[in-house]
Amino acid sequence: MLKKLQLEVPLHRVRDAFLYRMVTEYRLQPNILEANIGPDRSGSLIVTVEGTLQDLERGILFLRENDIIVNETD
Repeated sequence: MLKKLQLEVPLHRVRDAFLYRMVTEYRLQPNILEANIGPDRSGSLIVTVEGTLQDLERGILFLRENDIIVNETD
């Protein structure tokens, strides 16, 4: 299953390896389509994420629990 997500990343999470953890802990395959973020400022990402429905749900929950706002887009 493939989902397109908009991620709003707060400043205190910018330096965290959240995309890496989505790969290693949740078996997801993210692809960054657009990014407006920097090491010293909050920002947003548009990504597609591929995986099973269960892994996607777990990965999205992980992001939300870490203060990253997740919106599904078309």
